[in-house]
Amino acid sequence: MFTELKSQLNDLAPQTLQQLLLDKGIRQTNDGYIQFPGQSLQTQFQETMNFLKSPDTLSLNWDDVCILGQTIDGDYLAGDQNETTFFIPSSLLADDTEIHQMSVIDALIALESGNLDSHIISKFN
Repeated sequence: MFTELKSQLNDLAPQTLQQLLLDKGIRQTNDGYIQFPGQSLQTQFQETMNFLKSPDTLSLNWDDVCILGQTIDGDYLAGDQNETTFFIPSSLLADDTEIHQMSVIDALIALESGNLDSHIISKFN
């Protein structure tokens, strides 16, 4: 699914992918593992950050990061304009957050094809 979507993107920005998912009515991966609720997830993420705020949780300014998806386990999938993808655990623990130097669409393609290992986001169909 994501390989086909990548060919329809004008750029690799996560916001562009988010808009394409919305335009096509894609709200989840084929198996339902990752949900793509749109921009409301950004607000939810910020509220969760404020609620769980501690020295161990994420404290960076996430305004420039697009929170694109959430797994059924509550973990987050995010990306920035520099083609960096973040897999953020539901606990928001900074030490457990995975950073991958690739665009979000490329990370999704790698997960979908089984070519990216993560302790946070599982491979999916």
